Amino acid sequence: MKRHLVRAGLAVAALTAVTGLAWAGAPPASAEPECLNQSNDFDQDGGVDVAVGMPGADLSTGAVEVRVSDGEGSTVHRIEAPDAQRGDEFGFAVAEVAASGGEADQDRCSMLVVGAPGRDVGGAANAGAVFLYRWDAGAAGFALVGEYSMATDGVPGQAQAFARFGHALAAPYHEGGEIGGLVTPLYVGVPRYSVGSAHWSGAFTRLTFTLDEDPAVDEGTLVTQDSAGIPDTAEQDDQLGDALAAVDGGVLVGAPGEQVGTVDWAGGFLRWREGDSGQARFVTQDTPGVPGVPETGDEFGRAIYAAHELKASGGGHFVMVGAPGESIGDVLRAGSAIRFVYDGELQVAGAQGFNQDTTGVAGRPEQDDAFGSAFGSYGPTRTLVGVPGESVGTVGNAGLVQGLSGERSWQQDTAGVPGSVGIRHRFGATIGNALYGLGGSGEDGWLGDVLVGVPGDDRFVGSVVAGLPGGPGGSERWTPQTPGDEDAYGSAVGRTN
Repeated sequence: MKRHLVRAGLAVAALTAVTGLAWAGAPPASAEPECLNQSNDFDQDGGVDVAVGMPGADLSTGAVEVRVSDGEGSTVHRIEAPDAQRGDEFGFAVAEVAASGGEADQDRCSMLVVGAPGRDVGGAANAGAVFLYRWDAGAAGFALVGEYSMATDGVPGQAQAFARFGHALAAPYHEGGEIGGLVTPLYVGVPRYSVGSAHWSGAFTRLTFTLDEDPAVDEGTLVTQDSAGIPDTAEQDDQLGDALAAVDGGVLVGAPGEQVGTVDWAGGFLRWREGDSGQARFVTQDTPGVPGVPETGDEFGRAIYAAHELKASGGGHFVMVGAPGESIGDVLRAGSAIRFVYDGELQVAGAQGFNQDTTGVAGRPEQDDAFGSAFGSYGPTRTLVGVPGESVGTVGNAGLVQGLSGERSWQQDTAGVPGSVGIRHRFGATIGNALYGLGGSGEDGWLGDVLVGVPGDDRFVGSVVAGLPGGPGGSERWTPQTPGDEDAYGSAVGRTN
């Protein structure tokens, strides 16, 4: 049944259902909700809230379910876009922006952002849009406060057919000092944006918002590979903006279609910061110090993860960049990943490469494993890698999640992991994790259990595995409150970075 969105002025849909599931490893009772530095806590009660995208719902109209936790249980809120149309893919990406200066009322401290890259804008099909929601304490639900596209005042660029604005989203969970507006920046990927005759060369925008009742874009910057100070040039099918990861003061931006020399679809990524004055950096597998070599179809930069909580021994934190199309020996599209250190600058020297031929990594390279399709963290010490094409026995594309320390891996037939192995489940296609909070306790913060998306589960209805065996809490299997054919629940999972 279609759920219509109701709110004065702007429309919002929220279907709520109370569950008895508490988020594993809830924060200590002493944790005080704060307007500053709170992440994944939309109702500001000190408990973790998790957004899960299901862009295939209602014939790809799409939806998002948010599990709002009170520390003892959770209430599930279903959100749908206003004036939803088939093919919007609402929920393809999710993120969160937060107040930067503590000057906002509590309802605006932590706001949900949802990407709908298939949204038509004017006469431009699939131009894409993003939606901003706040928690309405009075109504105990989410209220839509703005819809933004490249036709919105303040958003740079022009709405283009098939550009897919909102395909990728990223925002820092903390950024010190004054920012252009009162809200942390939001980075929006537009991977099929065309620059002149360079079809689908790609772009991304950096947006900040005001904290008005209906927030406006305070500042907007559009970046392409033809922008001043950006290395290389915009070329057909580069798809800059396909993946994003926020880092201190800036963003890492994937361009998996980048041609390196004469090698098509070798891929690369851009390190960009506002006000860099030409110091932006573009990295490929041809960059000195980067493991591997550019090969056709590597798609290096298809996935990027800034693991702020995983500290390198010499300072800084780790960054993971995936090349899920990389061939290992004669094995096509087995996939690989490269780990860098970021300490305000991207450190290429000492970068480490990983694949399923690497000592300590489970399994072996097989065709279409797509190792490096997603990344996450497991507590404060372990990097996780998604291998959604992994076969389990004779079951193809069942999926695997690999830890890069401790030689540990998980799949849906691992003891303690809920659900069952199935063809095209793609366990590990997405990975998320929720940061409980910073400050107020003398601790650096608390990391919740990892969230593993399984968008092909139950004939593409999808599921999320919340928690893995060996983590701080148990493991649960989440499914949509009202399942529908090809919901693809778990295609996007709330995360802190």
